[in-house]
Amino acid sequence: MTSLRSSRYFLGLTALCLILPLLTSCAFKKEKKLEKGGLTLMYPTQASAGSEVNSMQLNHPLNISEDQVRAQLAFLFFEELSLMGKKRPVFAPESINTIAPLIAKGIRHLKPGRLLFFEWESPKGTTSGHVFIVGSMIHWRFDSIQGMDYASSTLSSWGGNTWRLTPIPGQAYHVSKKILGERTNENWIFSKQDLSVPKRIQKRARKLSKDPSKQSEPPEQRTIPGKKELEQKLKFLKDLRDKDLIGEEEYQQKREELLNKLL
Repeated sequence: MTSLRSSRYFLGLTALCLILPLLTSCAFKKEKKLEKGGLTLMYPTQASAGSEVNSMQLNHPLNISEDQVRAQLAFLFFEELSLMGKKRPVFAPESINTIAPLIAKGIRHLKPGRLLFFEWESPKGTTSGHVFIVGSMIHWRFDSIQGMDYASSTLSSWGGNTWRLTPIPGQAYHVSKKILGERTNENWIFSKQDLSVPKRIQKRARKLSKDPSKQSEPPEQRTIPGKKELEQKLKFLKDLRDKDLIGEEEYQQKREELLNKLL
């Protein structure tokens, strides 16, 4: 009997020794990673993106074309939350032709329970985030844009974060449902799959891809005449908005008019 028990113990120990390396190798298996031309793509788990994303029903993979992704990237805009902040593209037009084919391929290879993480290194800084599909909508959630991290805050947009995405028709902010109410995530938008790239963006992208020397001069190297006067007018306009003397819509309209006259 003792000999039989010893044999069983030996067999069990042998099996454990055979299985343990397999389990360990699976647990520590390196995540797939693609690096090309300043773009890094990875496939993190859905759970790693937080409880809200983890509770969503992802519709992966998605058969999306390069042109559709190119349009998605061309229509991503943001603005810095400062007096001089102005609506700008998240990705420079000249970089979209480089990024779009790789992101399109990444989305087409998405598996259930996985997200596509992207990190783009540009002269203006790192832009990173996740893209995933819920139902028929493509979700874009950014961690940083052009070297500026997104700081989540329960305060107003002007008090906590350094930037926010600016949705266009066909796009919308993702709104989180909380116990004490709702929270608008200004670093997270979703949109339908089909968007059209404006001809001016296509034309500029082709032009810059042929002649990079025609790229616009970095903002910090430009001299802006009347900057002090503009700042005073923007401050006055903001004070009117803060005192409820004008509404948010009128404030944004007048602010954009002032900036367009000078910049």
